Amino acid sequence: GGASSTAQKDHLEYLYENYRCPYRKETYCLSTSELDQLKKLLETSEVEESSQKEHKNNQDEPESKTTKAKIIFDTDIGTDIDDALALLMLLHLPPEDYTLLGITTVYGYTQIRAEIARKILNAYHSSHSSQTSPPPPIHPGVQRPLGTHRPVWHTHTEGHPLLTAEQISNIKKNHPMFVGHDNEPKIFTSEEPPLNTSMTTSGYIHTRKVTQEERKEFNKNGVFRTCDAADWIVKTVEQHPNEVTLLCLGALSNVALALRKAPHISKLIKNVVYMGFGKPLPMTAVSPEHRTFLQFEFQTGSDEEQNKFTKKKVVHAFYPNHNLSSDTLAAVEVFANKDLKISVVNDTVTNRLWWSGEHTNALLNASYTQSELDVLEKGSEEGLEVKRGETKQPEENRVVGTLLKVWLMYRTSIFYKKVRGTCPHDALATAEAVYPKKFVKYVRGRVLIHEWAGFVSFVVDENGNHEIGMEVEAKEFTKFLSETLVKEENGVNVKEE
Repeated sequence: GGASSTAQKDHLEYLYENYRCPYRKETYCLSTSELDQLKKLLETSEVEESSQKEHKNNQDEPESKTTKAKIIFDTDIGTDIDDALALLMLLHLPPEDYTLLGITTVYGYTQIRAEIARKILNAYHSSHSSQTSPPPPIHPGVQRPLGTHRPVWHTHTEGHPLLTAEQISNIKKNHPMFVGHDNEPKIFTSEEPPLNTSMTTSGYIHTRKVTQEERKEFNKNGVFRTCDAADWIVKTVEQHPNEVTLLCLGALSNVALALRKAPHISKLIKNVVYMGFGKPLPMTAVSPEHRTFLQFEFQTGSDEEQNKFTKKKVVHAFYPNHNLSSDTLAAVEVFANKDLKISVVNDTVTNRLWWSGEHTNALLNASYTQSELDVLEKGSEEGLEVKRGETKQPEENRVVGTLLKVWLMYRTSIFYKKVRGTCPHDALATAEAVYPKKFVKYVRGRVLIHEWAGFVSFVVDENGNHEIGMEVEAKEFTKFLSETLVKEENGVNVKEE
């Protein structure tokens, strides 16, 4: 923790790239420069006791909608089901409330993620004859994190069973290599076992440098190429100045790379809605040397007490969540950008949600059977009408229902007990992108992302350009989610799978 960061200096070096630490065993540490930044945030924060009540009340009010949101949906869809639920919910919202400009995928096998998104979009457009315009574009994005000490992690259920094993194998074969932030080509490999004590080794994907022979072969076959999500983000923001909401549901790699390529777009982005940050950090998670070294007070106590955010000159610290630590350096750069307005829908609020019951079962029961998947693989829809009549579900629900079934089976297998529901993290963030402050209450301030492991420090500041969630209308949102995903006219089948 004592080294000064060079990340923002040259955008190339991540100081802890080769540091190995067991998963979730990291402790909160600050470099010298980060400590100075945090002290400055505390010294300059402007939250007077007399104004806190008024400030909080202002945060409570939903924003009035004068124009519909124009959204770039940046996602690591295909692993956790919450991305797919978020996309399905978005597609079912009134079209006058938003415009989906396009989808970008991030983290690991981004081409497979793009194919999953394409399956959902195509299913939606095939089910809704009123959709005269073509589906919005989908752009695979950054595969390799710009900087993190953690290896890329997958469940290896990505794409199954919507894509056949052969299709998935061909995608990986045709896109086996990706370019890192240093423009040095890397290739996916499983040669190096992860130093990890709490997750299965099969979930990790490691990389190695490409040999000169491989580089020549890849160039000859036209496979050596970068993904274009960042370039498309730049172009789209320039085409819609001060109108675009970046909805970021995975690592911030695509956004960080777009800002590196075109720094001027930070002034053209309307806002960023980010699903990130873990739960509040207790003092026991702070490294011992920093407990006495820090010259300011930490907000401690129960989760309820920590969520009040009422003390002046107090650091509120948070664990990283998967999205943040998947690319720590990208998060450091995005949150350090003073031009970006960022709303964080964090685990503090999303962990109060649980989606299960009759609507979940209805979506599960809409999933494809294996025989239907075989029919679809042949490019024919003959034989699907009977199942459609039974479920009354639109085709996009059938696609997402199939993904939901795979996700719950996976979760059941790793927890050794039946899992019947899921936490809709990304769906809440999506709702907040379309309907700001409808379900979440925020507190405004300034965020500092620590380069080691992605720990978060937050200082309340009414003039800050960041806001993080502190309360959520959980029952109201889960009801909204259920009714949006599974319409009453489609029927609700309560039979459990």
